[in-house]
Amino acid sequence: MKELAIVMPVYNEQEAIGKVLDKWVEAIDKLGIDYAIHPYNDGSKDGSLEVIKAKEKEYPGRVIAHTKNNSGHGPTILQGYREAAAAGYKWVFQIDSDDEMGPECFASLWEQRENNDFLVGIRDGRKQALPRKIISAVSRLSVRMFYGKSIWDVNTPYRLMRVSAFEDIWNIIPENTFAPNVIISGMAAYKKLRCYEIRVPQKDRQTGEVSIKKWKLFKAAVKSFWQTIMFALKKNDFFLKISFLLSTLFFCGLLNNSIFVKNKYCVTDCDVFFTIGKLFTEGVMPYRDVFDHKGPVIHFFNALGHAIGGYRGIGLLETILWIFFLIILCKIWNLLKLDKLLLGFIFLFLPILLNSQFLGFTGGNLVEEYALPFIAWGNYYLIMLCLNKKASNISNVLLGISAAVTLCLRPNMISVFLADGIALIFFCIYEKKWLSFIKAVLGGLAGMAVILLPIFLFFYRKDAIHDMLACVYYFNIEYASTQMSLFGVCLQIIYRTIYFWQVSIPCIIALYLVWSFQRNDRSYLPYFLALNVGLSVLSTLFARSLYEHYFITLLPVTIILIGILGKKINIEIKRIKYPAVACGIILYSLIFVSLTIVSRLKQPVFQPQLQEVAQLLSKDKNATNKTVVLGNRCGLYEKLNLHPDFRYIYQYPIARISAKIKNEFVNSIIHQEYEYIILPLNGQPYYVIIPLAYKKLGAEAVADKTSEEIYEAISNHYTPILKNSEYILFKKKSK
Repeated sequence: MKELAIVMPVYNEQEAIGKVLDKWVEAIDKLGIDYAIHPYNDGSKDGSLEVIKAKEKEYPGRVIAHTKNNSGHGPTILQGYREAAAAGYKWVFQIDSDDEMGPECFASLWEQRENNDFLVGIRDGRKQALPRKIISAVSRLSVRMFYGKSIWDVNTPYRLMRVSAFEDIWNIIPENTFAPNVIISGMAAYKKLRCYEIRVPQKDRQTGEVSIKKWKLFKAAVKSFWQTIMFALKKNDFFLKISFLLSTLFFCGLLNNSIFVKNKYCVTDCDVFFTIGKLFTEGVMPYRDVFDHKGPVIHFFNALGHAIGGYRGIGLLETILWIFFLIILCKIWNLLKLDKLLLGFIFLFLPILLNSQFLGFTGGNLVEEYALPFIAWGNYYLIMLCLNKKASNISNVLLGISAAVTLCLRPNMISVFLADGIALIFFCIYEKKWLSFIKAVLGGLAGMAVILLPIFLFFYRKDAIHDMLACVYYFNIEYASTQMSLFGVCLQIIYRTIYFWQVSIPCIIALYLVWSFQRNDRSYLPYFLALNVGLSVLSTLFARSLYEHYFITLLPVTIILIGILGKKINIEIKRIKYPAVACGIILYSLIFVSLTIVSRLKQPVFQPQLQEVAQLLSKDKNATNKTVVLGNRCGLYEKLNLHPDFRYIYQYPIARISAKIKNEFVNSIIHQEYEYIILPLNGQPYYVIIPLAYKKLGAEAVADKTSEEIYEAISNHYTPILKNSEYILFKKKSK
C-alpha cells in the first residue's frame, strides 16, 4: 500500500505552482516517505497546466499531473480524495497551490500520525477581511451545532487524513459540494475520530488573486453553509433531533400550565382536573367527596403535578409524557425503517396540529394527551407483533401497563389494545404458537395488575371504591350510550367521518394500504393498523357527544400510516425541495409558538367580568367555603381564593343526568347549603344549565328538562346579584 498522496487543486497559479511543487518535493523527500503529489488543474485559463506537466517530467513518479474541466475548489479536492483512496494510498494530505502555507510544519504532523486519524494545521497569522472572518466563524459554529465539537479551523487547506477513517465520508459527500472540507471536519467530530492540531504560519498571497470575493463570496458562503447543514440533516439525524427539541418546546408553549408561562384558567375539563388534583393533595377524595366521571389516573397525575410544583409541575409531567410519546414514535420509525426526515417534519407539525381548531387542544391537561405515549406503545407492540410474529416478555408487561393506564384515563380509548389482542389471537392460530400466547397474556395481566391493584386498593382503603366504579364506569355507560335509530347512527358515522379529517385521512390511508398489498404478501401490518383505526373511530363515533380532542388519540396511528404510505410509494423528500419546506415549517413554527406564548403572557389573570364577581365575594367572609361554581370553570375557585364545598363541581347538570345525582343536587340547592352560586356563561352551553341562563338573559337557547328543574330551584332559593357578559352570581335568599 502506498504511503501518502498529496492532493493540490490548481486554478490560474502559473506564477506560483512551479515553486510550490519544488518546495513540497524537497521537503517530503527528506522524510523518506513513499509519496506522490497530485496537482489537479481545474480548467486554468493561464499556463498552469504546462508548468505542472513540466514538473511531472522533472519529478517522475513524485508529481502526477491531472487535468479536468473547471468545477471549483471543493469538487476538485473531493475528486482527489476519492481517486487517492481508490489508488490504495494510506494517507491523504491536502494543500492549496497558492503558497500561503508551506511544508515547514508538515513533518510535525507526520510524526503524530500513528495515534491520530485527522491531523490539521490551523492557519496562524492569517490576515482576513471582516466578511471572511464572519464566514469562518459561522462555519465553525455550524459545525459545532450540527455535528459536534471539531477542529478550530474547520476549512483549513492543511489537513492530513487517514484514508481508512475518511473513505466512507468522502464517498457520501455530494460531488457538487462547495466546501467539502467543512463537512469532513464535521463528520470527524460526529464519528469521534482522533484529531491533532498545530499552528502553521500563513503568509499573504504573493502571486495571482483571490477568485471569490465581494458578492460571489457571500453567495459562496451561503451555499457552503446550506450544504453543510443539509448534509448534517440527512446523515446524522440532526434534523430529527432538532425537530424533537422544537416539538417539545412548541408543545410546552401551548400549555396553559406551561413550565414557561404562568397558568391561566381554561374553559374546558382542564380546570376540573386542576381543581380535583389540588383537592386530592389536601385530603379530599375524588369520587367520594368530589365527583368526576374521568378515570382516576388523570387525578393522580394532577395531584402529583401539584405536589411537584403547582400548575407548572403539571406542565412538567405533560412535557415528560410528550417526550416519551416522541421517543416511542422514533422506535416505531426505526422498527419500520422509515424516512427519519419525514418524521422530523411531522414532529414540527404536531404541536401546530394540536393547537388547531380541529383537535381542540385548548391548553392541555386532557386525558387524551396523557394517554398518547401509552397508545403509541400499543401501536409499537402491534407493529412489532406483525413484523416479528412475537413480542418480548418486557413488551408484554409494558403493554399491560399501557392498557391499564389508558383504561383508567378514559375507558373508550382502549381500541388499540383491542387490536393488539385480536392480532395476538390471529398469530397464535395462524402460527400455532400457543406458548407465546400464554406468555403474552400472563405478561399483559401482570402489567395491568401493576397499575390496577394499587388503584383499587387505594380507593378501597379510602372507602371510595364503589363511588369510583359508579362515576368512572357505570356513569360513562349512560353518558356515552346512544338512543338513536340504526339509520341515525349510520348518518352520524358518515357525516362525522367526512367532517373530521382526523378520521378520514387515516381511514383512507389504511384502505389504500390494504388494497395495495397483494394477497400472497405475508405482511399483516396494514390490515391490523386499519383495524386499529376502525376500532378507534367506532369507539369515538358511537359516543353520545363528540368532541374534537377525542381524535388526539388517533395521532399515533395516523403518523405511522403516513410514514408507511411514504415508504410504500417511495416518496423522496428531496423531490419536494425539503430544504425549503424545512425552513418554511421552522419559520412558521417559530412564529406560531411566539404568538402563542405572547398571547398567554398578555392574558389577564382576572377578566374584568370576574373582577366584579371577586369584589362582591370579598365583602363576605362566608364566601370562602360556601360558594359553588357551576359548569366546568373550576379554576375560578383558586382565582377567587375559594374552597369548593360541593360534591358535583363538574359540569352539572349534564343532559340525561342520573336521577340520583339530579336529586342530590336539587336538594342541596333547596336546603341552601351554599351562600353563593357562580354560573359561568361561556362553558359548554348545549348540555349544562347555561343555555337556560342565556334564555333568562334574553338570548336564544334551548334547555333540557333537567336544566329547567335545577335553574328553577336556583331561582326560587337564590337571588341574582350580578349579571354580566361572562357570569351570573347568585346569593341565597334569607329564610
